[in-house]
Amino acid sequence: MRAKLLITLACSVAMAQPLVASPASGQPAPSIAETARPSLYEPSLSPDGSTIAFVSGGDIWEVPASGGVAHLLVTGAATEGRPLYSPDGTKL
Repeated sequence: MRAKLLITLACSVAMAQPLVASPASGQPAPSIAETARPSLYEPSLSPDGSTIAFVSGGDIWEVPASGGVAHLLVTGAATEGRPLYSPDGTKL
């Protein structure tokens, strides 16, 4: 169940990105800044299944598993990674 939820989240993020026009369409090729997509790594589901923590841009974010706005939890000069919830879900 957890793996299915995490795969669904990853697919939802990927599908929410705008499509990029191809140079064959007669439009100029988009710049890298126009085609950049947010990265989502190392998702971790809370023990109660209500929240997903993940790494993006070297920072740790949290988002409701049901969908919604992600909130920045940890940022700094160092690259953060591998968010894991405690077994009781009170700590990340």
